[in-house]
Amino acid sequence: MRASTLFAVALAVFLGLGVVAAAKYSGIFNPKTPPAPPPKEKLKVLVAAKNLFEGYTILRGDVRVRDMSDDEEKQYLEHKDRYLAPKVEAGEMRVLVRSVEADQPLLREYLEDINLPKAINRRLSSDKMRAVNISLPIARAAGGLIQNGEHVDVYLTTRVGVPGRTDGTITQTAAIARNLKVIVKRNMLWPMMAPIDAAKPIDYTLEANPYRAALIQFASTKGELSLVPTASPQESNGKSGRAVVPPSQSDPSSKEYVDEDKRISEFVSGERSVGEADLERIFNLKPINMPVRIEKYYGVDYHGTQTFATNGYGLARPTTSEPAYGYQFSPPPPAAAAPQ
Repeated sequence: MRASTLFAVALAVFLGLGVVAAAKYSGIFNPKTPPAPPPKEKLKVLVAAKNLFEGYTILRGDVRVRDMSDDEEKQYLEHKDRYLAPKVEAGEMRVLVRSVEADQPLLREYLEDINLPKAINRRLSSDKMRAVNISLPIARAAGGLIQNGEHVDVYLTTRVGVPGRTDGTITQTAAIARNLKVIVKRNMLWPMMAPIDAAKPIDYTLEANPYRAALIQFASTKGELSLVPTASPQESNGKSGRAVVPPSQSDPSSKEYVDEDKRISEFVSGERSVGEADLERIFNLKPINMPVRIEKYYGVDYHGTQTFATNGYGLARPTTSEPAYGYQFSPPPPAAAAPQ
């Protein structure tokens, strides 16, 4: 074999080995496994971020969005119409009709129909009732724990005095209205759960008849009002969902309420006003024995004094059907600060 032929064969073998080595190192003989497909994205669901309670409004922070579990996804695919959109905004300002545990999906049937809350006039039992608002520190409102729908008695604590006299002034408390329903708390139409700030007063709106509503407004300028919770009366009237207002608010068994219908009628018709005389009746005050002293003179000679008892009947009376004896009512002095 000639040298040129041998050289050509050797060169071909060398090039072949180079090609084989290059192919081996490039992975041609060991093809790579194709990458696995990305995992299927999980469906999202709106759930309670904490325990939520029937009757209250969902606020920001009360709900969150998370991945569905396999069981939840199965339920969702069968009943998509029961689920809210997986957005926090879908649950905000909705009112619950049942309590929901933390991390439980929030379904449409757990919520009232989306709507604005009832206006105050729709919360009144009838057009014969009125809404009266008072603002109280928590110490005079059962620690601020009174809720919407509860019934309360309204107490007035006032300082009772006689005009022209510095002695004999006393501080007394009396109930000026009974069994009034709380229809709004914190001046918020939405029912919400919120912490109580002991340093700030709490506002309550109460349902009362026109006369008692005016009496509460007047009494708030004469002393300190307090709310005392009482047992709620039975007040179902079937389909309307409103409380039943009795046809008569007079109570023959009560000295204070025996003429209630007459007071309401006179106040609404403008024939009556509310004033100190009403408080004198409620506090069961008696006529004032205010003596009149007369100095006696014969000519220019002084002959002493003589005293006459007037029993208070000579005092001016306000425009009201109640007897007025002339007592004065004022807020009691502030309590002394507790020692540090």
